Amino acid sequence: MRTTITTIVLLLIAAGLSAQEATYRYDQGQEYNYLVEGTSMRIQEVQGRSISINSETTISTVLTSIEPLENGHQRLQLTVNNALIIAETPEGSQTRGADVGGKSVQFEIDHKGDVIDVDTSINAYDDESAGILRSMLNFFPTIEKDQLSTGSSWEVNGVDTSGSGESQTIIEYERSYAVTGEKEVEGIQSYEVTITTESDLEGKLVRGDNEMMISGTIEVKAKAYLAVENGVLVNMEAEINTDQVYMFPSNNMRVPVTENSVRKITLMP
Repeated sequence: MRTTITTIVLLLIAAGLSAQEATYRYDQGQEYNYLVEGTSMRIQEVQGRSISINSETTISTVLTSIEPLENGHQRLQLTVNNALIIAETPEGSQTRGADVGGKSVQFEIDHKGDVIDVDTSINAYDDESAGILRSMLNFFPTIEKDQLSTGSSWEVNGVDTSGSGESQTIIEYERSYAVTGEKEVEGIQSYEVTITTESDLEGKLVRGDNEMMISGTIEVKAKAYLAVENGVLVNMEAEINTDQVYMFPSNNMRVPVTENSVRKITLMP
């Protein structure tokens, strides 16, 4: 009897898993060109002195679906064609991003768009290139396919943890979604999804004998457009406001940092 019940439970679990459909259904082998643009204004207070850093980012990428996997997962490849990041600092203008051109990374997303695996080949790149590639992987809002219908709304609360060893960052968030209607964007009939997120952040970074503590808040207001036909991300724009304090216990120094940034992702013809 116990064996029969166990078998039934396993079958029910398997049926539930097989029913999960991918929100983002990219055609295998097809290339999708995305332009990623961003601006950032950052102000930090150091020993009574205000330091401003403004930056602009333009990155041309190609997203390719390598293969669909079980349970709605997909293996994708992101290639950076070219990247230009210009930062205006008190020391002058700084330009970076040229070295990442032509570099690629494969990664896996689950049925709702969360990145669950990144190919270890990314570790062979220099720190700057690897950092830019990693920042590009979070393309997709986390959405279940059956939630994409006009008028639907929902909330998600959760905790994200990153880091290793003594260096850890914990972000607790509350996120609200609303599908406000349909609209033609870039010539594609799309669902309009508004997303707002409020987060609290706590973290610690340890490098050798040096230790830094971080605490603060993050607020995000975003609007995304997903193709009605296949869920392809057509356009997304997000405004991110952060208010953080960096603390250095070794010398009892506190560095308040505020930042306002805008990021836009556009599917190109």
